[in-house]
Amino acid sequence: NIEIKIEDVNDNAPKFWKNEVKVDIPENIPISMIFPLELAQDDDIGDNSIQNYILSSNQHFQLEVHKNEDGNDNIYLVLKKTLDREKMPHLGLILMAIDGGVPKKTGTVQVNINVLDHNDNFPLFSK
Repeated sequence: NIEIKIEDVNDNAPKFWKNEVKVDIPENIPISMIFPLELAQDDDIGDNSIQNYILSSNQHFQLEVHKNEDGNDNIYLVLKKTLDREKMPHLGLILMAIDGGVPKKTGTVQVNINVLDHNDNFPLFSK
């Protein structure tokens, strides 16, 4: 018997299906609410496949990665600070997928958050 072992070469970077993801979020939602995001794809396997996701630094959201029972990842934006549409109607973040190859390869997607208004301000009169 001859056994041939084929090793994967890290020749593919992680890819998101879209260049941009738009998320509409009401300004009055409670902290800790989660919003699912699409995963990146990587044609490599094993250590050369996607190993981690990173979200650009910001005050309002953090990223959580959860493993399913089948071992696949789910990624979520988690609100960690209340939103105020009057102060910040839009927020742009970068989500990066990183593989485990040497050197590491990455893929990114722009996450554009549109903060939806809630009637939370009283009318003001000038006189």
